Amino acid sequence: MQQRHEKATLCSHQLEERNNTIINVDSYEVTALIWALNEYMHSGEVCRMDLSSHSEKQILEGCISLIQEMVDGFREYLDYIGHDEPEYEEEKQPFHMSYFHIVNRLFLWHTHHSGGTSTRAKCHELGIDDSSRDVEFYLWSEEDEADD
Repeated sequence: MQQRHEKATLCSHQLEERNNTIINVDSYEVTALIWALNEYMHSGEVCRMDLSSHSEKQILEGCISLIQEMVDGFREYLDYIGHDEPEYEEEKQPFHMSYFHIVNRLFLWHTHHSGGTSTRAKCHELGIDDSSRDVEFYLWSEEDEADD
């Protein structure tokens, strides 16, 4: 019985030594890895990566689509809380936002060239000839009437 206890004690000491060795090796390797990653991050190699993105025109279209998705989500919420659809067409007015406002907020907001002239120039660059034209976001669409 005493031999088993001695063997168990011996085994636990051996495991403890191995664990310490593993921890020391792992700690050294982790430290070396962190140092190497830090050097890489500060070397500028990360900044040289070519990350592709959408064109500004596609970003504008995506933003308009996202706004419509938010309006649709609000509509679903109104349905959920039991808000009835307006009865008269006059009450089903769309939400209007001008291209001028969307382009200004999306591309030029808080810049030194966020005034009217720059915003109209940016609209023209994006292929929007009439920056005062509105985008309409419908909360109650004509398709909903056909479903009723």
